[in-house]
Amino acid sequence: MTRWLLVLCFVSTAEFAAAQTHSDVVTKFVGAFNARSIDAMLALATDDVEWVNVDGTKLTLETAGKTALRASMTSYFKNCPTCRSEIQILGATETRVTAIETASWQAASGARSQRSVSIYELQNGAIRRVYYFPVEK
Repeated sequence: MTRWLLVLCFVSTAEFAAAQTHSDVVTKFVGAFNARSIDAMLALATDDVEWVNVDGTKLTLETAGKTALRASMTSYFKNCPTCRSEIQILGATETRVTAIETASWQAASGARSQRSVSIYELQNGAIRRVYYFPVEK
């Protein structure tokens, strides 16, 4: 029985360490976004990274691969130079991190913001896929 308890403690500790590391990767990714460092963002992603929008039962593949993500971020930053994102990590598993993201920007009418839930899927310590849910009104 002592042997099983020791194994269970080891697994729980290993899962916690992986979750902490994954949360750190996601936090660094959002930090790179805020710094407008596309290279730093891509360094934290797998070569086949995907950005998926989720809307009810509909999934839309927004970008696939680093080249597409680079092009998308380049356009995004050009069209919204004041956009920033704050992230609140809600939880993490061995392969996923769930967060609430609050985007903010300066519009002609003044400061604006919106929130959404996102799930980051990680593979070998890098972001493999981002699932982005509809903006909360």
